[in-house]
Amino acid sequence: MAFLRVYYFSSVLMQHTTLTAAWSESAKKPMPVLYLLHGGTDDSTLWFRESDVESLCERYGLLAVSLDARSSSYADMRHGQKFFTYLTQELPEFLAHRLPVSSRREDTFIAGFSMGGQGAVKAALRCPEKYSVCMGLSGARDPVAMYKVWQGMENGPDLRGVEDALGPIDEIYGSENDILYLAKKAAESGKDLPRFFLSCGKEDYAVEYSRAYHQYLKDLGIAHAYYETEGAHGYEAARKALEIALEAMQKEGILK
Repeated sequence: MAFLRVYYFSSVLMQHTTLTAAWSESAKKPMPVLYLLHGGTDDSTLWFRESDVESLCERYGLLAVSLDARSSSYADMRHGQKFFTYLTQELPEFLAHRLPVSSRREDTFIAGFSMGGQGAVKAALRCPEKYSVCMGLSGARDPVAMYKVWQGMENGPDLRGVEDALGPIDEIYGSENDILYLAKKAAESGKDLPRFFLSCGKEDYAVEYSRAYHQYLKDLGIAHAYYETEGAHGYEAARKALEIALEAMQKEGILK
């Protein structure tokens, strides 16, 4: 296995930032790429420190890469940097010029946990031409409903950070950061959407909201798989869900 930490200056973020990547050195080149988005307050190392992602890269011949997005909600922030533009535009170009990754849509996958799950679904709905598969793990939920849940939590997220990223909560519905609105637009567009795998831990505090988003997509007619794993809100359950999705992708011929 190859494991890489990259430090470089992003012209979109206008600051130095880092990436973490892993891949099987025996994998066929160019390799399919899996963007792994971390949760809020985390960094690009968490997927690799909290779950055995490297073994999945080895098994499925993937290059997995995670970016540092802080608590940006993977948005072009109201007050902050343009993390959505960085994720969907600058980062793929950066990788294509430096690592042996495929640039084909059918070889490009995006997954995320919690805030990262929200970000992955948002990227897939706004840029369906870039990704063939999206895995929203404990993050595909109504963002306003989740904000209200966090308001009642004793040790919940920093809500000032959420508003710095997304703007005032009463302005999220109908915006480019509202995955309810984006799903409705995508369904109406008739575009070829990525294959969606959505999951949540059975003991996750937000499992009811994940189920609600699953039903919402069903009502819109957006094809997707939804499943629940054992576990609470954390990378252990997310890793189980990621493995289930990758196994299904192999059976469906998405992963060769």
